[in-house]
Amino acid sequence: MSAKHTPEPWRIVYARPGFDRDFGVKVDGCIGVVVAEGDVRVEEAHANARLIAAAPDLLAALRDVEAHHVEINKRAGRAEADSWTLTVVRAAIAKVQP
Repeated sequence: MSAKHTPEPWRIVYARPGFDRDFGVKVDGCIGVVVAEGDVRVEEAHANARLIAAAPDLLAALRDVEAHHVEINKRAGRAEADSWTLTVVRAAIAKVQP
């Protein structure tokens, strides 16, 4: 299934330089999620922003791992249902599927 999200790159942007709490994730020309608000620690908010910005790359990597393991299992004559890796990877991919 093809991605329904806005294509990458996603990156962290600052609304006002020098203000650690005033930032979000920029996606294809629009500012996305605000990740620092209220009592959230700045370090935690930056970690959240990095994770959000990396999401398209992480999803692509999971899809590559899935395809690789499907091929490995096929060549070895193993059932996909027996693969712990495929189970975990597909569960993660399913979280972003509608």
